[in-house]
Amino acid sequence: MLAEDLLRLLGSTNRLRIVERLVAGECSVKTLEAELAIRQPTLSQQLGELRKAGLVIDRREAQSVHYSMAPDHIEQVQRVLSALNSADAQRSHKPKSETRPVHAAQFGRVLSD
Repeated sequence: MLAEDLLRLLGSTNRLRIVERLVAGECSVKTLEAELAIRQPTLSQQLGELRKAGLVIDRREAQSVHYSMAPDHIEQVQRVLSALNSADAQRSHKPKSETRPVHAAQFGRVLSD
């Protein structure tokens, strides 16, 4: 899968959360719904997108549907997730002075004599 296609898929917060959970292991739709607090219709739609792209696979067990990462893509997904988490960690450790825009307005009080 092309990196740009993978990043487009993971650009949705819900799909990103689903993939992060499935990297940890197979999970039923009911469990995904409970753990991620994503309503079933939205969850089904997002799982359908991931399945259509070949990132996840499903299997039926009685009345339940279980999802897991597709073996062909798990390493690529893990690398991307690791890079995203690294970038998040670096951003959260920047001192506040580095995060303030250079041309930001500064306000103060004028004191009279």
